[in-house]
Amino acid sequence: AERLSGVAAMDALVPVPSADEEKKTIKFANVLSRGLMGNVEYEFLAAAARALGKMARGATNVDYVEFEVTRALEWLRTERSDRRLAATLVLKELAKTAPTIFFAKTNQATSGANDFIDRIVPVLRDPKEIVRVCAAAALSGCLKILAERQAKFNIDKYCKMYYGALEGFERNSPPEAVHGSLLIIGELLEHSGDF
Repeated sequence: AERLSGVAAMDALVPVPSADEEKKTIKFANVLSRGLMGNVEYEFLAAAARALGKMARGATNVDYVEFEVTRALEWLRTERSDRRLAATLVLKELAKTAPTIFFAKTNQATSGANDFIDRIVPVLRDPKEIVRVCAAAALSGCLKILAERQAKFNIDKYCKMYYGALEGFERNSPPEAVHGSLLIIGELLEHSGDF
């Protein structure tokens, strides 16, 4: 409860002007980032991710946002459900509050690949339902950004997600794979238009 209160206090202080805004941002970001590493409680992780997202709104915070996106993408690769949960919550918030940086950091201009989409499908099959649901919310944020950008260049990304979803419907797939595939299909239906 104390840690959650501390996050709430920082969240409330983020928009308050400071004599040294950069120093405040660095201090808050470090505290919140450390909190993400050492906690497995959903309420705490969600609150910390929201506070990080609120901090990302500032134009001076580009380096910090890029760092958080990079770390979250790395955490999607792990088998640890707690890290995957933290990553999906952070990515969802950053997609919402810093969409341009999120897009630039996850989308590869030369190859057309998208690091987020490449890494989210296994997370959508995580053994823990809360991780799968939060991964779908992060996917939703990513697909919203893609829909706002050049739609004709997104067909390959949508196809990759669709074929990833089909794998979860194969014979003898575990229930979490089927659930993850249904979440992917739901997000594609909501955000991909006439793909």
